[in-house]
Amino acid sequence: MLLQTKFFAPASNPKTIQRHRLFGLITPDSGKKLSLVIAPAGYGKTTLVSQWLHSTDVTFAWLSLDVSDNDTRRFWQYAIGAFQRIDPAIALEANKLLAKTEFDHMEAVITVLVNSLSELCIQYPKLVLVFDDFHHIQDFDILRNLVFLIDYLPSNVHIIITARTEPVLPLSRWRVKNYLNEIYAADLAFSDDECYRFFRDFMAMAIDRDEAKQIRDKTEGWVAAMQLAAISKENLHQNTGIKPAICNYHGADRLINDYVLTEILEQQPDPLKAFLLQSSCLVRLSGQLCDTVLNISSSQEILENLEQSNLFIIPLDTSHNWYRYHDLFRESLLHRIHLENPEQVTTIQRKAIHWLLEHEQVHESIDQLVQLQDWNWLKEVLQDHGNTLIHDGNHLAMLKWINMLPIDQLEQSPQLQMLKIWCLFFSNRLDTIPPLLESLIDTLGHRTAESPPNTDEALLLTSEISLISSYLARAKADTKSASDLTRQVLANIDHANMPLKSMTFYGIGIDCFNEGNLDDAERALLSAIQYGKFERKPSVVISSSGLLTWILYYKGELDRACDSSTGTQAWLDSCLNDPSQPKMISCWQNSAMTRIYLEKSEAAIASSYLAPLLEHLELGTEPGQHIIIQFVHAQLLYTQGKFSQAIDCIEDAQNLYEHKKEVILFEPPGLAALKAKCQAKIGQYKQALNWAEINYENSPEYSSSLNKEEQFLAVAHLFICSPDSLPALIQKGLGVLDKLARTMVEQHHLKHQIELQILRAIAYQKLHQTTQAQENIAEALRLASKDRFITLFKETGSLLVNLIEQCDSASVPVSFRSEVLLNLDVSGKKNNGVQNDTRQKHHAESASGIGPNGTASVGQSKLNAFSVENQSLIEPLSQRELEVLGLIYEGHANKQIASKLLLSPATVKAHIRNIYGKLNVKSRTEALAKARNRNLI
Repeated sequence: MLLQTKFFAPASNPKTIQRHRLFGLITPDSGKKLSLVIAPAGYGKTTLVSQWLHSTDVTFAWLSLDVSDNDTRRFWQYAIGAFQRIDPAIALEANKLLAKTEFDHMEAVITVLVNSLSELCIQYPKLVLVFDDFHHIQDFDILRNLVFLIDYLPSNVHIIITARTEPVLPLSRWRVKNYLNEIYAADLAFSDDECYRFFRDFMAMAIDRDEAKQIRDKTEGWVAAMQLAAISKENLHQNTGIKPAICNYHGADRLINDYVLTEILEQQPDPLKAFLLQSSCLVRLSGQLCDTVLNISSSQEILENLEQSNLFIIPLDTSHNWYRYHDLFRESLLHRIHLENPEQVTTIQRKAIHWLLEHEQVHESIDQLVQLQDWNWLKEVLQDHGNTLIHDGNHLAMLKWINMLPIDQLEQSPQLQMLKIWCLFFSNRLDTIPPLLESLIDTLGHRTAESPPNTDEALLLTSEISLISSYLARAKADTKSASDLTRQVLANIDHANMPLKSMTFYGIGIDCFNEGNLDDAERALLSAIQYGKFERKPSVVISSSGLLTWILYYKGELDRACDSSTGTQAWLDSCLNDPSQPKMISCWQNSAMTRIYLEKSEAAIASSYLAPLLEHLELGTEPGQHIIIQFVHAQLLYTQGKFSQAIDCIEDAQNLYEHKKEVILFEPPGLAALKAKCQAKIGQYKQALNWAEINYENSPEYSSSLNKEEQFLAVAHLFICSPDSLPALIQKGLGVLDKLARTMVEQHHLKHQIELQILRAIAYQKLHQTTQAQENIAEALRLASKDRFITLFKETGSLLVNLIEQCDSASVPVSFRSEVLLNLDVSGKKNNGVQNDTRQKHHAESASGIGPNGTASVGQSKLNAFSVENQSLIEPLSQRELEVLGLIYEGHANKQIASKLLLSPATVKAHIRNIYGKLNVKSRTEALAKARNRNLI
């Protein structure tokens, strides 16, 4: 639910000083897309924009931003919500995409929004969106997506941003393109005349123009200072000039702290003065918190009275339970109480910390403790809440707080040392852990010698040490030690109430995965997820779920993998609902989802999962994640036909692995195998076959059967699919496949089974053993059809087309066979340039039912049996519907179709629904199959 008051622009006040001289600077001329109003607090940014909007005939949407909006999904929900205050029909499809928790492809959302706005150019020729207080927005993704929006903003839409600092946007580029209006503090500063009118008309105070000029010179036109001074005089019920007092100001800080604030406080009753000063120690205010801290019972009433008096207090929720002071006002109050009574500040902060801890606001309590520099108390809080903070994804903040402690505090606390080790573990800084682990063991030894330890505490720390040691053993490929240590930990804590089971089962899952034992790995990871939720360890849950997604991918259970990922994300959203905290992204999870959608031939969705990982890569990540990201990136590039770029990614990963083997917990996937296949694609057959021969004769040792299978599948692929493969080499490839088949079936490696059957089909076709080839392709299609493995068939290009067209096995759905053929056609056009002319000739011959030898084509004859012209449909497809159908056939997603045809996504969806109805089908796959049968595509 969106907070509606965030969409309310400040009401027009006829008494405010109209800034007509600035209106021309903000009015969007032709080609202008963005107006920036940038100045420190108190310069009248919001007032100016509000005045201009109410003085023009533009249709506008308003969004007041705060720190909680620094979250990508929340920001765009509110941005679209602002537009929908104008017209509820705007960007409905974009909102539906945002509502999907698993959908993170924000450019798709922005594209839908832009298309929706462009359709309103006649209805709303002048449309303005205001982002007020944009300085709260620091999130890189929001800024990047905003750049995309502004770059493609329709000509009828203009954006206004008010902020205290310049946002991190490509302003130089936009200046060159003449996109910008810019207003800064120097422009906003009141002129002599505006200062005079402000005191005379707005504040109803007697002042002459000479006084106004002197005040303007001393305040440098800063309206906040003038307003504070005017309020102080108004509270005194004085209607006299204020020039003498104002003239004593010297600079902005002194202006606020030495005069204006003093004037305001002196005019208030003593109880209210005390309340203002003491409550300024709090970042946020509530009646209950203030009552507790200040030992009074009227705080809520005071806060409401302050709000009614407009005394620089801002409500933070619609129920008016939480408030904050205007930043300048609070800073001035806090500065004063620090000068007058620093001991009272300490007392208030201590009371606030107690209250915050009791109400589970741990972050704010720790920030207060750091300001107090009460290291003993900070130590206790970190010990009590450290595990929760770390597993909520705050290990970096936790590490920072631990490092703030004096060294002797850390040395005296084995628990804190253990927490620091876990912080480093979750930061993937494994190489820094061994010396800390040795120091911790020494500390425990000394403490045991001095006094008997607490049994439960000692068992927990000993188990944690063993668990960390098991992960370090994995990094050294010492699988036996890792397994022994992990299972010993599990035995130790089996009947104990210790929050270690999730991490322990995760370790067992890694071990089983590394062995290729996917069934046992799945069971262990399901246990890790179950215990992780019980122990409330989101980091373990998302890591275990991510690895489970990889396992389900290899087992061929793509749909179940997607469901598992969605379920995990829903749980994370339910327990990590603080938008101010960083969003968790799992390398395992996102990379697996990238591979899954690549297999489903949905490259756009695959790219949306890879994008945050690539950004993570640019910022720097740990070696294991770096290798996984580059491997999956190379796979995406491979499917896109960008083979040289894929090789660059692979070589970067290989180089890193050679230098960082000792800190990687798992055996990386088949980098060399993928590189050899890329080399073959760019014509480097000699190098690729040389690699295949070497690895056929002297295969490296793999602990993972999955990696071994990927290696030998690549060897067989190169032996069988190379253009000049002779029968002897093909037979050699078949021999390689025969050695792999049994293990794949026993260990349920269904993805690899599909690849094996495809390669066998190609081999037997080349050896002119047609019956065997047809049996193998039918089995490959059967295995692949359940969860729609598409890309595996695309990899071999045109080699499979005839076999698939002729496949009439009852175990293979016709719709899936047709979808595979369609993707082979697209693949052929994009990635098989040399073969493209041949493919086009083949389709020309097939369309007439004549094969290359002048006889009827068997595959096409089957299709022609169902061929009917468009006009024979009960209701023929329109020309636009035929265009949409053609773009679907070419593999375009809805948003791409919308872009190509200059339609909104909603309109494209309507056309697709019409196509489904006219063809009497329920999906794209069925529509394409029926359209192909009817010669409509």
